[in-house]
Amino acid sequence: ENESFGKLLFLNDDLQIAESDAYLYNEAMVAPLRKKKGIHDILILGGGDGGVAMEALTLKPKHITMVDIDEMVVKVAKDFFPNFHKNVFANKKVTNTIEDAYAFLDNDHQYDAIIYDLTMHPEEFMNIDRETFLSEIFGKIKKNVRKKGIVSLQCSSEFDTETLQIVYALLKRHFTNVQFSKILIPSYCVRWVFASGEKKFLDDKGLSGHIIICGYGRVGSWVGKALTDYKIPFAVIEYNQEVVGELKEKGIPVVYGDPG
Repeated sequence: ENESFGKLLFLNDDLQIAESDAYLYNEAMVAPLRKKKGIHDILILGGGDGGVAMEALTLKPKHITMVDIDEMVVKVAKDFFPNFHKNVFANKKVTNTIEDAYAFLDNDHQYDAIIYDLTMHPEEFMNIDRETFLSEIFGKIKKNVRKKGIVSLQCSSEFDTETLQIVYALLKRHFTNVQFSKILIPSYCVRWVFASGEKKFLDDKGLSGHIIICGYGRVGSWVGKALTDYKIPFAVIEYNQEVVGELKEKGIPVVYGDPG
């Protein structure tokens, strides 16, 4: 326990979370989900202290699944850090599973949102190349997110540029509308980077035989209206994130990217 930060939870000598500012971390992990409608089933990979799950309950989902390989983290959180989670483990909407998240994703579940609260440095705990592991688990996450679903994750310190470059490349490969944010976590003594992305709508295998509109400006939108009037299916590639958001709200298939 620390005079400034209250109770501190360490794992392998690394600070995981502090009682005084845990809410900042938890809110940053859940914030991207607040922008989406229809978030009913949430999967949290890691997060054994229960804080992220507690924050996710404010979205009023139907169910939250927590998957953490470390049973001791869960036990310590239950016994010594009740203020972290407010007894979220006893909530009927929450299922706590002690299992390897990597293996869990092999079972092809489907969620509206997946929160990645795992390490970005798996090579410190297992004999595996970091980029290989992250590429594989990001691919698995993508398969387990429903159409129009979202993924939210913690990345690293803002100074860990190598990790941030890896995460950026992987998110761009598997998701669209990728966004990053930096939040000062006082107990970390640094700004922490969080990220989010949405499942690419055009990844749906049922989407075929569509006309592709490259850009949805004055001419593109006119073409889209004409195709809609004649009930001809189409999809859009658009670089303007505001336009992408508007098209998604209207249910028009769209991929964020440079059509050039």
